[in-house]
Amino acid sequence: MKILNDKKGSTLLVVLVLSAVALLVAAGLLYMLILGTKTSGSSKRYKTALEAGRAGADVVYQLINARPTTGLPFSIPLANFTVVDNNRLTNAATGKLYAPTASWPIGTNTSISIDPSNNSTYDISFDLGTPAYTVYAKITDTVKGNSAGGGGGGKLHGGGTSDAKSSGTVGVSGSISAPSNPYLYSIEILALKAANPQERAKLGILYQY
Repeated sequence: MKILNDKKGSTLLVVLVLSAVALLVAAGLLYMLILGTKTSGSSKRYKTALEAGRAGADVVYQLINARPTTGLPFSIPLANFTVVDNNRLTNAATGKLYAPTASWPIGTNTSISIDPSNNSTYDISFDLGTPAYTVYAKITDTVKGNSAGGGGGGKLHGGGTSDAKSSGTVGVSGSISAPSNPYLYSIEILALKAANPQERAKLGILYQY
C-alpha cells in the first residue's frame, strides 16, 4: 500500500523550529540576567568610588578653608596624604589658594584631566577607606576675592559720611563693611580603587569661599 500523504517530516520541522525559538528565548533571558548583574555591580562600584570622591572633595575644602601660609606644609591625618608642591598652592603671589589663574607660573597645568602617573596634573593625593581608594585633586582655576584669611572684606574708610561718627553715639565709627566677594575655585577630583584603577569616579566642582 502506498502512502500518499506523510506528515512526519513537517511535524519534525515544526518541532525543530519551536525548539530553536525556545532556545533563543532562554538564551536571551540568560543574557539579560547576566547583563543586569554586571550593570548592577558596575553601578555599585561606581557609587562607592563616587562617595570616595565626595569625601576627597571635603578634604580639599579643608585645605582651602585653612589657607596655610607660604612655606607651611599643610597636612591632614590621612593615609599617604601628599602635597605635590606646597609652593604651588600657598605662595602668596602665585599660589593657587591666593592668586588668580592669570598670576600662576607659566606652564602650570590647568587641564581638567588628571593622570595618576604624572604629579604635575594634580596638587594633592591621599587614600581613603578599606579597601583603599586613592583620591587625586587639583585646583584648575582661581577667581580672586576678598575672603582670604577667613572672612569677608574689612572696612571701607574715607572722607564724608562713611567716616563720620554716628549722630549722638560716642566712639562709634561710621565706617561700613566692604561687601564680601568670595574666592571662586574650580576643582577636579579623581577617585579610583588602588587595587583596580578601572573602578573610578571623576568630579568637577565649583567651590566658593
